[in-house]
Amino acid sequence: MFNSGQILQERYQLQKQLGHTMAGRQTWLAEDLDSTNHELVILKLLVFSNELNWDDVKLFEREAQVLQNLNHERIPRYRDYFLVDQQPASGLSWWGLVQDYIPGYTLQELLAKGTKFSESELKQIAKEILQILIYLHQLNPAVLHRDIKPSNLIQGEDKQIYLVDFGAVQDRMAVTGLTFTVVGTVGYTPMEQFWGRAVPASDLYGLGATLIHLLTGVAPGELPQNNLRIQFAGHTSVSANFVSWIEKLTEPALEQRFATANEALELLFQKMQSSYSQSFFSKNNPVIHLVRPFLVVTKKSTEELEIYRYKEPVQYKKLLILIPIFLFFIGGWELLGITGFIILFWSILRWKILDDSTNKEIDVLIKKLLNRDRNVNSINKNHYGGYIHFDAKAKYFVFKNCWFGKFESTSDLITNIRSIYVCQQNENSSNQFSTGANNWQVVIRTYRHRIRLNWRLNEEECGWLVNEIQTWLNQS
Repeated sequence: MFNSGQILQERYQLQKQLGHTMAGRQTWLAEDLDSTNHELVILKLLVFSNELNWDDVKLFEREAQVLQNLNHERIPRYRDYFLVDQQPASGLSWWGLVQDYIPGYTLQELLAKGTKFSESELKQIAKEILQILIYLHQLNPAVLHRDIKPSNLIQGEDKQIYLVDFGAVQDRMAVTGLTFTVVGTVGYTPMEQFWGRAVPASDLYGLGATLIHLLTGVAPGELPQNNLRIQFAGHTSVSANFVSWIEKLTEPALEQRFATANEALELLFQKMQSSYSQSFFSKNNPVIHLVRPFLVVTKKSTEELEIYRYKEPVQYKKLLILIPIFLFFIGGWELLGITGFIILFWSILRWKILDDSTNKEIDVLIKKLLNRDRNVNSINKNHYGGYIHFDAKAKYFVFKNCWFGKFESTSDLITNIRSIYVCQQNENSSNQFSTGANNWQVVIRTYRHRIRLNWRLNEEECGWLVNEIQTWLNQS
């Protein structure tokens, strides 16, 4: 074992051991006696013994080889790599790797201290990490870190972010055959990496998981998941746009993630649109847009957005089929015959006797009686199943739903909105609209509520609704 004050290679004097590492590994703060000002360095040591897993040795050697070829101001500079002579007490030999020392704290240490990060601070952290990843991924061959997490990121005394610990690094040209070593940390590692198929987007997943930890103060592995997606939006207070950006970083499916660090950086400070971009509404009317026969945008400006979900009207034509059966049941053939004669007489009267203007007046009267006038510009708002209204001036939004004739209302501050997303309703839901294929819903999560718009919509229509709301929020 090693002790403070001990000198290795007649050059590196150990000062203090850092952190808690795995058996057979030690990390020391040391002093480089050969440097002009006896500069501090980081000395990583790996024991060399018969019991040692050779995969660990290969990873340690690869780390040293890769670091020698890196030249980035936010990656501690490689200094030396050597085999330490056998130690008298144990008779074991050790490999040593020396890098520049970066004074500061790891993000993990800052979390342990209770440090809270604002959205602007987190975006700056993300930007600096992405710039490092752009450098690594553009090398030939590309270098993948494969273990992005708070404990491997140092916030220096200069407030800059440094990426350390390349012990899991992969030079992509080094991947051969069908065998691989599983590296990474649970919660920060995407599924493809567990199968030895890490790609640049795998490092982006680690970045996203790290940001989730910094946002929530909870390790991503301890947060709930839905279809392998980390459910963190309900634990944050950042903008919905930033949440969407992080969600794209941590998509379980590789093809749905940002493909490159460049792409992620380009969109970091931009307003992201919902992934549902297809528009269903008619552009003929500038005020009211008919999306479905019963889903209508009634107000849309920079100050307001209002969307109504109307009840489906009774299908009177279908009910006409039941009338003869009903008449026969209560009155037999006689009543059915009389009714048929009346209908025939009425048809002849309209066809042969009444003029066109009279017929039109009768048609209008019947439509009014049956409430069938569905002109989009004169919608009767007494016949709706629910609506949602956003008011930028009042900074509030209101959601109102009608459940079997009873109205439920929920309101909250627009600034309290954390995320808006689409999900399927529970199959056992008692919602009056959740039947058949139209069992999708839009969920708006705020600090206080989880508001579910159960409007009997399909997935695509819910996607339109999310896009409509998100676009308005981004522009208001």
